[in-house]
Amino acid sequence: MSSSSTSTTPSPTSPTPLHATLVRTTHRFLSTFSPPSTASTSSINPINLHFTTTKNYTHTIGPAFFVASSPNKDHLANVQTAADFAKHLDRMSRAFVRSETWVRRTRATPTPTPTTEGGGVEGEEEIVVDVHRKVVVVDVVHRIVVKGQGDEKKRTVDNEVTWWLQMSGDGKLVERSREVVDGVASAEIARLVGVWRESVTGEV
Repeated sequence: MSSSSTSTTPSPTSPTPLHATLVRTTHRFLSTFSPPSTASTSSINPINLHFTTTKNYTHTIGPAFFVASSPNKDHLANVQTAADFAKHLDRMSRAFVRSETWVRRTRATPTPTPTTEGGGVEGEEEIVVDVHRKVVVVDVVHRIVVKGQGDEKKRTVDNEVTWWLQMSGDGKLVERSREVVDGVASAEIARLVGVWRESVTGEV
């Protein structure tokens, strides 16, 4: 068989328009869960979130066993209605207030290399896009310094979260999201917040 009788289709060298849209929507959505700057503890603006989600948007949190067994499970409740989501945003906003700094970055491969700003990484983002199903999976690290006294390093926690995002038909809005949290990191943040609260109010 001659070589002319076979052919190969080269892999695309650039993302398709839909792929690019899904990535942009992911970044816009994740930015609503972060303070506006690397040293800010401002509350989340729920209006920004509405611009990135559908009317019937829902949110769930996992892993299921961690959420069910957590003493703070009310703070990890799945969000199935607009009212529940408003409560979820309120809890997130209060979490910002308990932090000295809150930096979000998307994990990169092969090895994250902190930039001079401390909030970004060099390399290729760890983001997986399924164009046919319009699903995006992205690994995000929240570096949180909890308020308190003493060594800042001992009050710093890297909370790694994996997001599963189901997009709308055109890829411009998020229909459903699932947030898989780091149970150990979440527990440590809760412990540090308890220490800080006790030092301020005398209550645990």
